[in-house]
Amino acid sequence: FGGCAGNIAYSLNLLGGNAQADGDDIVLHGVKQLRGGVTLPNYGDHRMVMLASIAATKCEQPIEMDGIEAIDKSWPEYLKVYQMLGGKCE
Repeated sequence: FGGCAGNIAYSLNLLGGNAQADGDDIVLHGVKQLRGGVTLPNYGDHRMVMLASIAATKCEQPIEMDGIEAIDKSWPEYLKVYQMLGGKCE
């Protein structure tokens, strides 16, 4: 899985989505619900942490992700804002 698009598609598919990377593009096929219940890689990328947190709001089961401190690169207060808006994280 190379590149950012490949990492995103891989992560969405782990959650139960249906995504394919095509170069820099991502083709998404809608699903009714994401499953969750997995540990997602973050690739040391703050964008992947944000993607996972938003996707988690549509998952049947919680997700896990190690290394969420990658978020500090762009928005250190992100998780506080996410929780204020109703997101759940531990």
